[in-house]
Amino acid sequence: MGYSTVKKVFIVISVAALLVVSTGAHALGNEAGRTMTEARVIDPAAMIVDFSVARPVGFAALATGIVFFTASIPFSALGQNTGMAFEKMVVDPAKYTFLRPLGGF
Repeated sequence: MGYSTVKKVFIVISVAALLVVSTGAHALGNEAGRTMTEARVIDPAAMIVDFSVARPVGFAALATGIVFFTASIPFSALGQNTGMAFEKMVVDPAKYTFLRPLGGF
């Protein structure tokens, strides 16, 4: 692959990661107010879209977050916010990808 192709792929993955990370916090925030006794009906079409689109994009966001977190460690260590950087770049995408119910945007 040429340099321009790699650059385009990197830009697409970065944009997808930013979109997923920004929507992941919103999705997790909606779950906080629910109790365990509430019955939740999830549309099968939402499950299909989640499995085929949102989960792969979430996984790409996680991989991108790991790369950016690794690259930003010296800077976040200087700013004494390594824990927060790890939380936002790695933990949040991992929770969005692996811990929420299928179809539960």
